[in-house]
Amino acid sequence: MSTPTSPKAKTEPKPPPGPPPPMVPPPPPGPPPAANIIDPAKRPREEDDHKRKKKRVKIDLERDLDNGIGWPHQRPREPRHRHGWFLPTHERVFERVLSDVKDVTVILELGSWYGSSTEWLAERCPDAAVYAVDLWDDSFILDKQRDHYSTIGDRKLEQLLDRHPLWDTFLANLYSFRDQVIPLKMETVSGVEVLKKKGIVPQIIYIDADHHYAPCKKDIQACLKAFPDAIIVGDDYGHYESVRNAVTECALEFDKSVHVDQNHCWTYHPMESATGRTFKPKPRATDSFASLLAGYF
Repeated sequence: MSTPTSPKAKTEPKPPPGPPPPMVPPPPPGPPPAANIIDPAKRPREEDDHKRKKKRVKIDLERDLDNGIGWPHQRPREPRHRHGWFLPTHERVFERVLSDVKDVTVILELGSWYGSSTEWLAERCPDAAVYAVDLWDDSFILDKQRDHYSTIGDRKLEQLLDRHPLWDTFLANLYSFRDQVIPLKMETVSGVEVLKKKGIVPQIIYIDADHHYAPCKKDIQACLKAFPDAIIVGDDYGHYESVRNAVTECALEFDKSVHVDQNHCWTYHPMESATGRTFKPKPRATDSFASLLAGYF
């Protein structure tokens, strides 16, 4: 790569007189948008469904709108709006997992938000059916989960959901993947039970739903019990103590090692990386035998 020429070595023509350029406001707090929101320029999508290559994906779950399964009959009216957190740490872990699994036919996602991770998984695994489970309930987010979105801020979160309702915007964002992505609008544990009852076995499960301790632990336990051979990947290990405790306690309960990449994306899949660490959790000195057994009941 050639060395850039120093500005002093160049003779640049003076700009014509005029008003100064407008001030650019500082970015909002939190991760930079370029890092946590999928860049449309990097992953262009074909707007014309006729031009987009149709995928031959086997779907083993029939539409049941009364029970929150499947796509509505009509195309969503909301415009697409991309927003979400799917970072290089997630891509690194998933790329390693996918290289080990090879032929992926079923993926289960618990917690989808506007579909950034859903879209990445669908594009990266074009032969896999992606079952996305979420309540997509704006009121629930505002009433019960405001603390999950502190980097956005209360006012901006309210404006985001008002302008871009979760459910309709998710449908708009993933509409061109409707032959591959199957939304299940329900509680995450209920979604796990639906797939288990139907005999649908995912090879990969991505957990990024409720980050409070009890719901997060229930999600992990439900997946490990229903699909013991699936590879589980999760989010926000280092951002929430509640997630960290749930992940390590379930690792103890089910005898798993934990790999954490950049103190963020985690998995029970055995792997090594230059940006992560693998460890086997140990019981805390304060843990009683009864408290350890409590996870089994």
